[in-house]
This record gives sequence, structure tokens and C-alpha cells, in this order.
Amino acid sequence: MLISPAQYEQLNRAVPPNSGSSEAWVRVLERLGEYTALIARSHNLRPQHVSVYRQTATALLVRLSMPQHHVILRIAPEANLMPLLWFARTAQQRGIPVIQIYEANLRRTLVPFEYLLEQYIGGSNATHLEPTPMRGVARHAGRVLRRLHTIPAPGWGNPTVHARWLIEDWLQVLLDLHQRYAHPASAQVLYTAEQQAMVAQVLHDPRLTQDLTPHLIHTALLPQRVRCTAGDTARLEAILHAGELVAGDPMLDLAFALSPDTPAAWQQGVLEGYTASGPLSAALLYRLPLLRLLCAYWHSLHCHARGLPHAAAHMATLARLEQVAGGA
Repeated sequence: MLISPAQYEQLNRAVPPNSGSSEAWVRVLERLGEYTALIARSHNLRPQHVSVYRQTATALLVRLSMPQHHVILRIAPEANLMPLLWFARTAQQRGIPVIQIYEANLRRTLVPFEYLLEQYIGGSNATHLEPTPMRGVARHAGRVLRRLHTIPAPGWGNPTVHARWLIEDWLQVLLDLHQRYAHPASAQVLYTAEQQAMVAQVLHDPRLTQDLTPHLIHTALLPQRVRCTAGDTARLEAILHAGELVAGDPMLDLAFALSPDTPAAWQQGVLEGYTASGPLSAALLYRLPLLRLLCAYWHSLHCHARGLPHAAAHMATLARLEQVAGGA
């Protein structure tokens, strides 16, 4: 039985005047049922049930339940969905287990926002696994990441909504990340002036940028972005959508995946899987520790500035600064 207009209207959410939400978000939340019904009709979808699946900082996800399967409607009130779309379709063409995109509308012709219709993946994410099955899933994720990094990209960072690549070099990407996450006030609290200078020196190490060509990257391959099913052993089903960058240096991607906030079993498994097909070259082995230092440093400052747990990232940064000082 098809759902009625009243059932769509149940998706609508009243937004208090002092919520701090932007005009675009308020419009989407208050008219979510109307927009969902319009998109469903436009794509000849006949759901029997609709519900809000999840809300993130950049997107609202609605689950449309058909008789035999579910479809996820990803609504981006303000964000550009081209990077997610490009990543998913590029990876899917190479047989990488990622979420399939059924339909995409980035032109805002039907509704005043970009949206995707994408595959619904059952199961749960890897954060709920015990250490042994988590390590096994992480090995699989590491192998997938190594395969991703063999796929060339046409530019650095992200494509625009018109599929153009505007960033000229990789150093600019690293500097943009540093400016975005290295909050000066938090840096003064957590690190000495000498430690901050060491980080700046690492950031401008020419060996982090020389002789690089862009490749497909995920930048968020963490346990919460890996969908798996558990039976006698846990099994990786799909890697969820990419993070904020989809093209760049694979070693930055690996550094993000080895976040100090993740369990040891995850980090061990990812490294084992990543190196299963062959050891890393000398150039990669040089860049990886420096990029892990930068990622830990950025993460500690970003979390500290927002009052979030940052102890693990802070301790990892201090340890890596000692290694850099010792190596120098």
C-alpha cells in the first residue's frame, strides 16, 4: 500500500527561532515531507514507509522503504555533493565495495538543494566489534584502501559542482587543512612555541609534496565509516561515503585511517591489510610518519577548540614530535 500525503508530512520538523539553523536548513526541515514526496514521484518511487534515517552536519538522510528494499535519500541543504558522487562512481567502476548511487540531482532544478538517491546498506558499523573481528575487518579495509590508491585522479582536493578541479598543487591542500584545523588559541594551550614551530617545519617539508600525482582517497576510513555484518566472523560489506577530500596523497589518507582515536586492533589491521600486497617504498615510509603527526596535531586542536575529547590525539602528537626531534 502506498503511503498517504499525511504520512509524508510526518517527516516535517518544526525549527525553533533560536536554533541557530541556517535558512536553507530550516526550509528543508520544515518542508521535508513535501520535498521527499516530490523527489519520490519524480523518480517513480513508491515507498510504503518513509522515515528520517540520520542527520549529519552537512546532510539529512531519509529512508524510503520499498516492498523488497530500502533507498536512502541524501539531502544537502548547503553542501556540494559532487565530491561524494565522483568518489562513489569512480570507486564503483573499479569494483571497490562502496555505496551505489542510483540517481543524482546537483542542479537544484526540482528542489532548492542537491540530493542523491543511494543504496541502503544493512548491518552496523565496525565500532561495535570486539578486537579480534575488528582487526579482521580492518585488514579488509586496508586492502580496499590500497586498491583505492592505485586509481589516478584528475586533480587535487575536490571537484566543483561543475566537475572542475581548481586547486593547483598538493601543498595548497595541506595549508588549507592546517588553517582550518590548527586553531591558534588551542595550540597555545596544548603545545609550546617550539613544538608549534616543529609542526610548521614538517608542514613545509618539500618531500611531502615533491614528485606527487593525485590519486583517489577517502580521508575518513574509520570504524564508523565501515559497514559490516557479523556472523561467525565479521564481514565488510561496504565503505561509506568519503570525507572532505577525494583526491590527493594516499599517505595522508592512510594517516587519517590510522587516527589515534581508533582502537589498536583497527590500526594494526589497517596496516596489515594495506601492506599485504607489498611493502611501502622509501618515499612513502618517509611521508607517512610526518603526515600522521600533522593529522594528530590537527585533530587534537580541532577537538580541543570544540570541547571534545582530545587526549589520545594530544599524546600521539607529543610522541611523534619526539620522534621527529630524535630523527632530526
